[in-house]
Amino acid sequence: MQKKQNISGRAVRKTLRQKLVGSDLFCGYVFLAPFIIGFLTFTLVPMVSSLYLSFTEYDILSTAQFVGLKNYIEMFTDDPKFWKSFFVTIKYVVVAVPLRLIFALIVALILVKQTRLTSFYRAAYYLPSLIGGSIAVAVLWKRLSAVSWDDPYFHGHVALLQSLPALPLGISVPKP
Repeated sequence: MQKKQNISGRAVRKTLRQKLVGSDLFCGYVFLAPFIIGFLTFTLVPMVSSLYLSFTEYDILSTAQFVGLKNYIEMFTDDPKFWKSFFVTIKYVVVAVPLRLIFALIVALILVKQTRLTSFYRAAYYLPSLIGGSIAVAVLWKRLSAVSWDDPYFHGHVALLQSLPALPLGISVPKP
């Protein structure tokens, strides 16, 4: 019990709410709350739902029928795609992941080491991320402006773009 004295000298008790709101523990929980809510909503609930549905025979149009381990027995014994994808995954984990980590470590060591070419290495490493976005935007606009005006599928999308107010920086969609 934490006691404070007021002006008259009498001891004043802090309520539980006053203790919690001012504490570091409470602040920590407040900052963790969005992560915990997101984790529960977007990770834990879908994982538990998937686990439950793996023990059922289910399609979207009917209710789930519990079948126990039948799905797992069928997957391990009758499905050749399972074993093929299993071995591809193992190969990826054993070969590709370590190679990528080793390559990333080598690149990091090169970029940290101070030499005459360090600035060049850093620029060459970062340049593709700058150019990639520009190329994607250019390809998108090229595709939008190269639309066949007689094609009903593309006509609807272009009509939607043309109905928008003027785009920033003077960019406009060509009129047919």
